[in-house]
Amino acid sequence: GYGEGWLIKVKPKNPVEKDNLLTSAQYSELID
Repeated sequence: GYGEGWLIKVKPKNPVEKDNLLTSAQYSELID
C-alpha cells in the first residue's frame, strides 16, 4: 500500500527529475 503510493507519487516527478539532471549536467559542462 504505502510503497505503491510512493511509486505513484514519484512516477510523475520522474521525468521532471530526469530533465533537471540532464540540465544540471549540461549546465555544468557549459560553465566548465
